[in-house]
Amino acid sequence: MSETTIKRRDKGEGSTRLRKDGRYEYRYVAGKRSDGKALYKSFTARSEKELKRKIKEYNEDRTKYTVKVEATSFRDYAEFWMRTVKYSILKPVSYDRLEQTYLLFVIT
Repeated sequence: MSETTIKRRDKGEGSTRLRKDGRYEYRYVAGKRSDGKALYKSFTARSEKELKRKIKEYNEDRTKYTVKVEATSFRDYAEFWMRTVKYSILKPVSYDRLEQTYLLFVIT
């Protein structure tokens, strides 16, 4: 029996397919639902070339907002998270409370 090497996609890379209606679809796991099952997101294009362009744009946008965990201290990451994620969704009073709690109990 000969050994064959199967090339697998990286985790989170997603998959492409040609749909019955003639459009191409890219589908990827975007996270998990509250019940623990995978949450899928997808987008379509009329041609394979257009779909590859959309995938490239998606990957560039996704990597633009990521932080390298290995090269980042917890303090830098926590402050980045508070400024980019929490600041836009919390009321000013709630954000101030979060920031004060962070400074009092985490930093000191």
